[in-house]
Amino acid sequence: MTFTTGTYLLFLPAVVLLTFRVRPDRRWIVLLAAGYVFYASLGLEYLVALLWVTANAYLGGLLLARSAPNPGDSERLQRVTSSRKVHLALFILLTSASLLVLK
Repeated sequence: MTFTTGTYLLFLPAVVLLTFRVRPDRRWIVLLAAGYVFYASLGLEYLVALLWVTANAYLGGLLLARSAPNPGDSERLQRVTSSRKVHLALFILLTSASLLVLK
């Protein structure tokens, strides 16, 4: 399903209507599922890439949140900040790798 097909012209309004029928705190689930369905319709490799990016971003965010320093500990703050920069760079590189593989 590409943007110029009739299937997409049915898919988009269905997703929009469904999004507004769901509770606001659960709309992200509908949009995430719609994104997966759309990418799966383009090909399995696109779906795998989207799953990779999703898992990588989620796990990277968890790791960065867990390693957040305490505001009062200045020595640990310096050590953790440089470690967080390395983690952030690593997760950006891993996320960008899927684009490089597909292109």
